[in-house]
Amino acid sequence: MRPCTVMHQQRYGLKFVIYASIDSLHDASHCAYSPACRLTAPRQRQLINQSVYTVRVAADVLEQCPPGTRLGAPFPAARTLQASDSGESCITDGKLIKFLAQSGPWLESLLEVNLKRCLEVTPGLLVFLRAHCRSLKKLAPSKWTDDAALREIAAFHTLEELDLGDLTRVVTINDLGLSSLQGLAGSLRSLSLCHCVWVTDAVFGTVSSLAKLEVLDLSYTAVGPMGLAWLAELPVLHTLNLTECRLVTDEALEQVARVSSLTSLILKATSATNAGLQHLVSLPRLSHLDLGRNWELNDIGLAAVAACPELKVLNAGSFNLVRPNMGNNPKGLQKLEHLSFGGGFAHIGLHLLFPLLRLKSLHIHVSW
Repeated sequence: MRPCTVMHQQRYGLKFVIYASIDSLHDASHCAYSPACRLTAPRQRQLINQSVYTVRVAADVLEQCPPGTRLGAPFPAARTLQASDSGESCITDGKLIKFLAQSGPWLESLLEVNLKRCLEVTPGLLVFLRAHCRSLKKLAPSKWTDDAALREIAAFHTLEELDLGDLTRVVTINDLGLSSLQGLAGSLRSLSLCHCVWVTDAVFGTVSSLAKLEVLDLSYTAVGPMGLAWLAELPVLHTLNLTECRLVTDEALEQVARVSSLTSLILKATSATNAGLQHLVSLPRLSHLDLGRNWELNDIGLAAVAACPELKVLNAGSFNLVRPNMGNNPKGLQKLEHLSFGGGFAHIGLHLLFPLLRLKSLHIHVSW
């Protein structure tokens, strides 16, 4: 994001850029405009600091902090801490614990910690956070989280959101290690296992015990029909992401359709077909369906989608329509508000979709 109104400041040896949105603090130790910080009145800096909600600490900057640095004093409203390795410098347990220990009571009010880019931290850091961050609601531990770390995470009894996924393959998390998360059954509402490639149907022995779970991301995992059958045990699950789950077939969609609380479903790059979409008619609350850019929606698929009474958002690849049969549901896509398509080659019969009287946005992806 390019800064609109930018002020630069230097406090405790740290140099930052504060963006116009005033919702996060970005490290800008390389910035050439640091002299501007000395031209900013102390009162102006104080007002800006009071509006900062996210503090981002990079390893190279952390090493420059003088003793006595406290985050709570300059940034009293901050409730999110993000730490990351940078260059050849790495965040370690000792460095971060020493730094955070000086912030005292401020840690008690911390709601979110992101350690995803800290590749050398150990479960010892989690022990420290559990002891001092008693209000923590959201945690994104290191990509290299292992069984020992999962056991420590399970002891965060206030935790509501847990992100164990990543943008690349996660190879240290498996079904057996995740069994520790049953200790979070009383609090956990959101769980991401994106790219946890060793996660299979066996994980649902644990997942099905998380009765308060509302959001579940299983993208790029090896789950299939047998495991997804357990989702019916989750009474408040409303969002399910199955992107790139190659074992998700039409049979799997039949199991997903048993989750009557589901409102959002992502099926990008699965093995499901248009015929399988007919199972989704059993989802009375489904309002958001993302089929991905490679899905060619035909007459059978469109008839199934149109029969979802609450559908408001639809994302597909292309259309191959002749005469959509909406006889069983003459209202069709009347409630559709947002339509996105493109990425495929066929757009036959696209005019048969219209009129869409409640459509608010139309997004067409163009492939060159």
